[in-house]
Amino acid sequence: MKNSEQYNIRAVERAAAIMSVLASARRPSTLSEIAAGAGLSAPTTFRFLRSLEEQGLIIVDEETGKYRLGYRLLEWTSSLLRQIDVVTIARPYVVAIRNQVNESVGLAIPAGDFWIRVARADASHEVRRVLDIGERAPLHWATTGLVFLAALSDDELDEYLRRVEKNPSVNPPLADPHHVRATVAQVRAAGFAEQVAPHADGSATVAVPIRRHDGRVVAVMSVQGPVSRYTSDVRSLWIDTTLTAAREISETLGYRGGADDHLPTSFDELLDHRAWPEPMLRART
Repeated sequence: MKNSEQYNIRAVERAAAIMSVLASARRPSTLSEIAAGAGLSAPTTFRFLRSLEEQGLIIVDEETGKYRLGYRLLEWTSSLLRQIDVVTIARPYVVAIRNQVNESVGLAIPAGDFWIRVARADASHEVRRVLDIGERAPLHWATTGLVFLAALSDDELDEYLRRVEKNPSVNPPLADPHHVRATVAQVRAAGFAEQVAPHADGSATVAVPIRRHDGRVVAVMSVQGPVSRYTSDVRSLWIDTTLTAAREISETLGYRGGADDHLPTSFDELLDHRAWPEPMLRART
């Protein structure tokens, strides 16, 4: 296993070196030029080029045999730009909500089977939940992940659960797929997620989805703080402020609402249409 891990790391480094050579070139490059620039032998470079071509990451000109970057990189660039746009638009709201409720506020984006925190604003209280930029966790973990899972179709959710259940490297592991499905159903019905963990880390969390123009959830905003400060009035304030911010950010991204992805506009609307207990969920955040 150790040798395999070392090989995988070396393979990624070599592929990255080849891509860097092509990215810096002003014109399509020959095999020998790429090999020399990447510091690899021609046979090794050729094998990597074939694999990269199969993945759409490079294109080879059949007439000249020269290589250039592939169009799949444009898809990835577009995804990255969308995520950066979300962060740019949402960051002032993260700070504004923190200022209004004086609790820690975070913003996360999806990254495959994981979510990663990309923005934060911490509360000024001595006792507070400190959120780390770059924190990464699987989608079945924490309130933020539940919101992302709730945005998946049933087939996508089932596939995710099967995938992580078979993957021993996922940490924390998936303990109870049935509980995850039941919780996701609650989040879908409510339009947001809420968790209280008085016996775990003593925190309360409210998390809401942010949607782009086509309704896809591209980010999740959350408020977290100690359970000791999570009164009924505070609960309604957290829900109101995060729902309002999420709606405004989503509208800025072009979202105009849909029949299957309704976002409540206020805590009062939530109570008018849904009979959830207070709090909705009791689980580890």
